[in-house]
This record gives sequence, structure tokens and C-alpha cells, in this order.
Amino acid sequence: GPNDFAPDRHGGMYFTCSGTAPGPVIDGKIFYIAPDDTISQKATDIHSANGIVVSNDGKTLYAIETEDHRLIQFKIGPGGSLSERRVFLDLDELTHIGGHIYPDGVKIDSKGHLYIGQNPRDVQAPLAGTIFVVDDTGKLLRTLKLPSPGVPNLALSPDEKTVYVMALDQLDKPPYHGKVYAIPNR
Repeated sequence: GPNDFAPDRHGGMYFTCSGTAPGPVIDGKIFYIAPDDTISQKATDIHSANGIVVSNDGKTLYAIETEDHRLIQFKIGPGGSLSERRVFLDLDELTHIGGHIYPDGVKIDSKGHLYIGQNPRDVQAPLAGTIFVVDDTGKLLRTLKLPSPGVPNLALSPDEKTVYVMALDQLDKPPYHGKVYAIPNR
């Protein structure tokens, strides 16, 4: 079913459907709800489609591929169409830690900086509980570290001085105990 959503500048909204991941099947999708409430599929073959956000200028859509540990991007066209798919950021390359970074939620601030939460498979994984902040070229600007290992999603306060984080303490089996943090955004 639906995982995350991102409104555009035209009264529409994109949303991801993760697919059957984890696993080898690559069947995640991105859909678009137009202002007239019609729904259409805009992208396929996404390996665990997850977090999604529209750039501030409304020209680019970013989407997380959790199982491939990366953030992809598309050019947004008329009617919510998507083209020119490419890998924007590979988190294994960014962190030099292959296989442990499972990006989840993504948000964008007014400067175009992307905040990427992650939900590792292991509470002891390197960089568990880390939010990566990158600029519009994919350069790592800083990290925000939380005491909880899982950071599946987050939000910025209207003044962007606070990051609100939905975090998980237990990742391996239900119940998935978690917390909500309000951390300074410096």
C-alpha cells in the first residue's frame, strides 16, 4: 500500500507504494493524484519505494529506494509526468559502509537541503540513528545523531529550527517501540 507522499505546486500529490521488498523483487511504484482526483502511475521498478519529496522549485522529485540504499531523482513534467530518472545519491558510497544504510524518510528545507532518515535492519549497525543532511548536489553537510537506532521519518518545524523525528528503538520484531524527538536543527 501507500508509504509516503509529497504535494506538488499544482494541487497534486505524489505517493510511493513500496512493493514486496525486502527481497529481490523490484516492484515499487510512484503514483500521482491530480488536482481532479484522478490517480495515475508515474514510475515503476523502484526497489522498495519509500520516502518522497518535491524540490522547492517544483522541477525535481526525489524518491528513496530503500533496498538499494539510494535516493533517486526524476524531472517533473506536465501533468505530473516523470522523466530522466537517475541516481542522485548512493548512501553506501556517501558513508563508505556498504549494506547497512537503509534510507527511509526524506524531507527538504528552504535551502534545498535534503534530510534523509534511515531504518537499519540491526540496532547495532554502523550509523544507526543517523539523519544525513545533504545539499542539492548530494554533498554531505552534516549528520544528526539520535539515541534510537531507527529513523523512519521526520519533519521540519515551520521556522526550520527544529527537526521532529519519529524514531524506533526496536527494529527486529513487533511491538516496534519508538519515540518522537524534537532536536535542534543547527
